[in-house]
Amino acid sequence: MSIFVYKKLTDDDTETLGKVVDSVRATDEPVYIIVENSRSFHLLDQAVYEKYSSGDGFIVSSLSSLGANSAEITGQLNIFIQHGIYLAICDHYTTYIYGRDERTNMAVLQTIAQSIAGSTSTSGSASHRKSAAGRPRAEFPDGWEELYRQWSDKEISSGEFLKKSGLKKATFYNMINEYRDMLKESEAFIRRYNAG
Repeated sequence: MSIFVYKKLTDDDTETLGKVVDSVRATDEPVYIIVENSRSFHLLDQAVYEKYSSGDGFIVSSLSSLGANSAEITGQLNIFIQHGIYLAICDHYTTYIYGRDERTNMAVLQTIAQSIAGSTSTSGSASHRKSAAGRPRAEFPDGWEELYRQWSDKEISSGEFLKKSGLKKATFYNMINEYRDMLKESEAFIRRYNAG
């Protein structure tokens, strides 16, 4: 069994996140840290569909970590409920106060999902599209980790990195900064929990 901690770069309350990990984690249970930009949710989906094994648990800081709007959040909650996946939400104490009791957790998640669905259907303001203003976020290109490693080890130049990745200069430097922040956040949790 493993714990997956899903954190947005904008989540500042790592202390509360750490306390929740401590409250639901079994002794010597591996902890995997997933850090993602606040506008993106594909790493969470990837972890749920590709890395999850029976008995694993997920921890997120808030409901907004699950989606960009009420419809997406409810949809993501329903995925956790339908597959019986334990989910602790740091700003919803009832999702983790009972430890890893999955039946209780599922009941609490269903209540939260129904509450969100009920509030959006009565207000009439639920949007079923992503609500990100501005340009669409550029995703890290295939092979990013290896290219970044080569670039940081000075095996390739910035120009070669740009050419191989197909990125424009400004996007490249924005992604470098974002990736460094993600690495810093991951390393802090890894040091704390000896995570993988």
